[in-house]
Amino acid sequence: MILPATASRNNGLCAVCVQISPEQRQASRAFNDWVKAGDLKPMEEALSQAVSTEYISPLGTQWSVDSSLSTNTNMASLQAIIELGLPADEGYIYLRSSHGSVITLAFNPKYIVCEYNNETTGESLFAYTDANLNRQVDKALHIEQLCFCCGVGLFYYSSHCHIPREYLETILSGLTDGNSNTTIQWLPFADLSNNTLGMG
Repeated sequence: MILPATASRNNGLCAVCVQISPEQRQASRAFNDWVKAGDLKPMEEALSQAVSTEYISPLGTQWSVDSSLSTNTNMASLQAIIELGLPADEGYIYLRSSHGSVITLAFNPKYIVCEYNNETTGESLFAYTDANLNRQVDKALHIEQLCFCCGVGLFYYSSHCHIPREYLETILSGLTDGNSNTTIQWLPFADLSNNTLGMG
């Protein structure tokens, strides 16, 4: 309960809320309403900005495994991952392209998240298929986003970024042959800062 004196000083707000901008409070309310609604598909704005695998990996692009940051893997190439599958129940694999972009493969026993970053253009995208989750991911399977340059934990990926592991080969094969498979799109991230473990 807000003390009357505090509410009077802060136009009805508590001491915590008054330090948050109206825009931030509005964004938090919208996020909470979105989670409570239960349908966690990407927003229409993100869907309208979708790009193809050809866009992020034009024909001739070469991808290599960055072993300096990758965890739980000794795989030396993208082709090895495609042929043999993920090497462990959970971990992170970083792929760097001949154009300087990075794809992060974050995975656990059930799901993967494929994140694309291009520092030159400032783009940050995730792989999206018809199989991506559209409901809240289980808390125990919620994948954390790590920084692609230093491996520091950032936020939790939104539930709709999570894809069943069996889709990995289809997604990665497109990187090697310029595959224009229209069932795979790459969408811009929504704001991840409101996500917490098991929520978002």
